[in-house]
Amino acid sequence: QKLTFTTPSPEVLNPTTLTAERAILKSDGQDATTITFKITDKDGKPLTDKGMEVRFTTNLGKFATDRVSIQNGEAKVMYTSEALSENHTAVITATIIEAPADTKLIGTTATTSISLMPNPDQIDDTSIGATLTSITAPTADRIYAYFNKEVNAEDFKIGDKPNTKKFAAEIKSGLDNGYGEGSTMVEHEIVGILPVENDKTALQLLVNKPMVDNSIVKVDFENKKLEKTKPGRKQKKDIKHSEYIFNDFELEKFRKNKDNKIISIQRYKGLGEMDAEQLWETTLNPESRILAQVSISDTVEADDITTTLMSSNVPPRRQFIMEEAKYATLDI
Repeated sequence: QKLTFTTPSPEVLNPTTLTAERAILKSDGQDATTITFKITDKDGKPLTDKGMEVRFTTNLGKFATDRVSIQNGEAKVMYTSEALSENHTAVITATIIEAPADTKLIGTTATTSISLMPNPDQIDDTSIGATLTSITAPTADRIYAYFNKEVNAEDFKIGDKPNTKKFAAEIKSGLDNGYGEGSTMVEHEIVGILPVENDKTALQLLVNKPMVDNSIVKVDFENKKLEKTKPGRKQKKDIKHSEYIFNDFELEKFRKNKDNKIISIQRYKGLGEMDAEQLWETTLNPESRILAQVSISDTVEADDITTTLMSSNVPPRRQFIMEEAKYATLDI
């Protein structure tokens, strides 16, 4: 008799969370908060293996130290904000780098985020939605979702049913084909939301269809709470967008408009310097692009000019440029 079974992943056997004591910091390079990494066994008890270490990394700000020993399932570090003039989000990741008792845990990660703001006093912290940081799927009928701040399951429900006006979610699961991607992804709906015992930063998301064993699970979860100012304060919201300008004359006209605040300027010498989104906006969008048909009346002359301009023989190219330069109009 042949028996087939799968081994639960380390994320299922040992769920991890990463939380920040404060979700918003002043972006002055001095404001700080405590970051806590936790790892448990499948029953939710702190993992007490000795010799485990975690490394903290971030895209903005700094830590008091980047390597911390895990004691009784926890590792804490002090995080300090970065000096910034605009609102940004610091993404913080904790990765297990030492696990003598169970090397399969090495590489296990958890993520959280912190909002960095020049004027955080104008924001009501309780009105800002939580950010999904990590997930586990210990059973086929539910997903444990972990957030960067405390969440209340009742805030996402009307009675016993999920209230989709308070959140947007996309859940997919699929079979592991051995290459790290799902061969067939199945969409799931959230049919129930429950709290997680002893963890106020987590929710249980009950799904309408069971996930098969060894599934790859992907979750996007957006809390639809909006920012709002505290009473007695006004907050001006700037609208950021990109605009393409053809030359320096048009740029100067743009600068003279007092309503325009230039954050950054990027110059392009050609299409090869653009990414896919920029190429679409400037060149490929059928609704705005201009197509010009080019016909060649003398193919021999065209081939000769192309060879002159593109070959490795420099003197003919220099001569051509010197003779034709007087007809050129340059924007320099």
